Amino acid sequence: MKKASRYWDNYSVLETARNEGKQEGRMEIAKRLKKKGVDIEVIAETTELTKEEIEKL
Repeated sequence: MKKASRYWDNYSVLETARNEGKQEGRMEIAKRLKKKGVDIEVIAETTELTKEEIEKL
């Protein structure tokens, strides 16, 4: 039982890290697009970030 619990703990940590990495990637892309003058609506649709998140970049 302990091994299964440890497996799911490790899996959860990896999933969290993966999701955070994806989020960071989307933020970086949004930042670059915004710098190039791409419309915030387009950036939001493309990156799945909110307009508020993009405006803060």
